[in-house]
Formats: sequence, C-alpha cells, structure tokens
Amino acid sequence: MGDGQVWQPPADGQSQEQGPQSLLPVPYQPNSIQLQVQHEQGTSSMLMPVQNIEQLLPDLPEQEGSIYVPPMYTKPRAVIPRYRIVSGFLSVLIVMLLLCSGAGYYAKASGKWDAFTHFTGLNTPPSIKPTTAVNIPDPPKTETGPGKDVITSATIASRIDATNGVALQEKNIFTPKTTFYVTYSVVTKGKKGGTITAQIYTDNIPFSPPQEIKVDGDKSQNGSISLNFPASLSGKVELSWNGKLAYRLYFAVREKP
Repeated sequence: MGDGQVWQPPADGQSQEQGPQSLLPVPYQPNSIQLQVQHEQGTSSMLMPVQNIEQLLPDLPEQEGSIYVPPMYTKPRAVIPRYRIVSGFLSVLIVMLLLCSGAGYYAKASGKWDAFTHFTGLNTPPSIKPTTAVNIPDPPKTETGPGKDVITSATIASRIDATNGVALQEKNIFTPKTTFYVTYSVVTKGKKGGTITAQIYTDNIPFSPPQEIKVDGDKSQNGSISLNFPASLSGKVELSWNGKLAYRLYFAVREKP
C-alpha cells in the first residue's frame, strides 16, 4: 500500500486475505477505551466508558488499619530437674522427723509427756497391787569343813573392832540397807602360806566373783568383809583355805529381824 492511501475494512463477505490488517493505533479518545472484537468475518471496535469498567473489576478486600504491637521479652522459666525436687522433699521430711523425735525425747525426758497423756486420758496409771512381805526364814547353823585347821574362827556380826578385825556383836539377821560384817582369823604358824577365798551367795546364787586374800606362812592375822543389801533375801558366805571349805556362814535380810 502506497503513501497517501487509507486502508478501509473489507466489506461483509470478503475474505481477510484480500488485504493486510492495519497496524496503526486507534486514536485516543477521552473517557473511553477502544475494545476490539475479532470475528471470523472481520473486526469491529466499540467504546465503553471508564465508569463501567470499574464494575467489571473484582472486589478488593477491605483494608483494615494495622495495629502496632511493641516487642515484649519474657525471661524463660527455669526448669527444675526432678532429682532436685525429690532431694528437696526428702530433706524436708528428714528435718521434720528429726524435729518430731527431738521434741518427743524432750517431752519424755522432762516428764511433760506423762503429764500430757494423763491429762488427755491416753495413759492411765497402773493399778497398785498391795505388797506382800517376803517370808525369809531364819538362817541355819554354821557349817565347817577341813579348812578349819587354818581358818580357825569365822562369824557374822553387826559391829566389829575395826582396828583388830574382831567381832563385837555377833548377829545373823538384819534389816535391808544395814551394813554387817563377816570376820575370820587365820593361823599359819609352822605352815606354808596360802589363799583365803570368800564366796558370797544370795538365794543360792553367786552374788559377786569370789574374793581372794593372800596370807603368808607362819603368821596369824584377823580380817573382815563388809556386806549391805537393799532388799530382803537369804544369803550365805563360804570361806575356804587353798580350795578347802573352812566355814559356811548363813544370814538373813528381812523387814522384821
């Protein structure tokens, strides 16, 4: 197509092959947009106001005002290990047990526990049974043995001469908590020395380990043993020389002599 020629759209029914399509832009018209619609037979243009185009646009979501949230910092809470919880509980339990045991010991030691139990009725005093006097028989007579040749004499007395060890008042029945004495005389003239053994019995049971007294040979001497018992009982003392019985002395401790 030469200069100065204006291209015109083909008439209806004419093929598009008869001439090329115009590539010139459509002149701008205010407040309108040119839409081209292509058809099989040809093209046509139509104008649509800008105001109607807004109806074809999709609705935009409403924009809300933004809210400013200032940054916040929270210190993370420390996680306590399980073993620390268990050890703390055990420590508290042990302290409580020690406090309770200490308080109980103090209450019992000071007598406040007994007063508390009596006041609350938790503990009643035991019934007091009447005491019966122990029947202690009179002591039998003195018995002697082969050791009498050296231990020449022996007796039980309530009073003695402490300087010489000689009995001043012979007696074999005493009240409890009364001190009495066992006296003896040893003669070893012309003989060798030896040992005096004194064994004390209460109710036929050894009261204490035997006492041993060494005596030199060719000598004469006196001696005594003090006794004291807090309760009623029957007793005896055996005096032996080198393992041979010399005297068996009996005594009695009772409320009424």
